[in-house]
Amino acid sequence: EALDAYCATRQGLEAFPEGSLPLAVVPRDAESALTKPLPGGGLLVMWSALPRAFDRSADRLWIAGVAAKLGAALYPDAQLPQNLGVNSEQCFEPDVPLLGGSDDELASRDPFARFGQQIRISPGIVGLVALSIQTVNRVNLMNSNPLGIDPGQSRADLVAGCLAATLFLQGMLWLSETPYDPELNDSSLWDGVETVERFERLGAESAARREAAWIWNTLSGCTRVSSMVVFWRGEGVMQAGLFRRADSGGTPPAVGALCDEVMTTGRGRYLSMLKNYPSKVQFDGFLPEQTGGLVLTPLRPGRNAPTAGLLLLGVDTVRSVGKVDQAWIGSLAEKLAVTMAAELDEA
Repeated sequence: EALDAYCATRQGLEAFPEGSLPLAVVPRDAESALTKPLPGGGLLVMWSALPRAFDRSADRLWIAGVAAKLGAALYPDAQLPQNLGVNSEQCFEPDVPLLGGSDDELASRDPFARFGQQIRISPGIVGLVALSIQTVNRVNLMNSNPLGIDPGQSRADLVAGCLAATLFLQGMLWLSETPYDPELNDSSLWDGVETVERFERLGAESAARREAAWIWNTLSGCTRVSSMVVFWRGEGVMQAGLFRRADSGGTPPAVGALCDEVMTTGRGRYLSMLKNYPSKVQFDGFLPEQTGGLVLTPLRPGRNAPTAGLLLLGVDTVRSVGKVDQAWIGSLAEKLAVTMAAELDEA
């Protein structure tokens, strides 16, 4: 049976069961590795020269989706998993404890992720302690030397005081820049919405339809994406997820000014807190009112090809799409654009 597992260090790599890794292929400088079974048989093996490269559960969830897609391509009759997950994984790192941090941070062994608050406040504590010690030292010098303090000592106290104050202010600055921990919204409690999965110009046996459906299943399983619309040549060809009901004022998805801008410039946009953007009104007709963010990615069939469509994603929680998620979304959009161009433009 194929092994669903990962490791974070060379020690864990050596702990993999014999025969579970293709050692003839894995380079000697590999520090971390991951294996995912393919539907229908086979194994997807990934490795990195960096330790802890696969520590984030979100990254492994993305790779699980890729493994499912690869298995479907190799074995069309294979049964795909209904839900992507990492609960059945094995981690071959029994000797690496996870200390400190919240439940969400336990998925990473990065000390800056687990002790971020302590690291941010440490310069302020050091600066405050240094200022206190300098003040006590200055008072003692003044009491013990009634004739006056040497000018060189005063200059040294001035420099030390400036450095201590700088450390204190740096700590306060780092604390003020602590990333906001968004409150996750339960989209199942939203009012005035309905679950939709609709395809236009894409037949039941269409490769583009299967591709778009797989992308929706992957995004909804790996991220906080709650709505997805695919525009191609100005028309909506796919709609999936949560949308405003007709009796609540819902209308069919339409290309607005912001969508035109993204397709004209060829640069994606991420509106992390949708309610703060005036362009929100362009999407109120079809997206749920509670939508927290928006990702707009242009669809281009080739690297230098003009934009032919747009992948629009509604997110249920503000600031919930990270840089890694955006990179995956860009890759999926590129793959979808190639499939759509080969099928719809030639029809």
